[in-house]
Amino acid sequence: MKYKIIDCDQHVIEPPDLWKNYLPERFQESAPKLVEDEDGGDAWLLGGHVESLGLVAAMNQTPETLKWTGVRYADLHPGITEPKGRLELMDQDGISAAVFFPPQRTMIYFMFEEDKAFSLAGMQGYNNFIRDFASFDRSRMGAIWQMPATGIDDA
Repeated sequence: MKYKIIDCDQHVIEPPDLWKNYLPERFQESAPKLVEDEDGGDAWLLGGHVESLGLVAAMNQTPETLKWTGVRYADLHPGITEPKGRLELMDQDGISAAVFFPPQRTMIYFMFEEDKAFSLAGMQGYNNFIRDFASFDRSRMGAIWQMPATGIDDA
């Protein structure tokens, strides 16, 4: 590989099944849910707030296709949520390696949750997901884990 660019600020958008697969069963009722936004796109219901995919899924978009609402997972490049597809996008852009940061809107939802067990489970669920994602190719993918807001003993 001839690339010499390391992108230290990439983000992975939560795949539709992330919380079903990585959050314990007892927390599924409170887990983020995939819903439809006002323009028929996919959005996450985080507590009482609807957060459209929109600009957080901007990777591989052009100014003409970029929009805030009405974005559906089915219309996105697989590299938005899957490691194999992400490597394809990195190759397309000439990126040798990348470091992934957590999605802030979702982490904020868990961080400020009053139920500390749910908060910790959400952080651990995301961290386990991003560990698995980056493990697809450790020579090119690294991850920043989300520190729990439940105390130093949980870190």
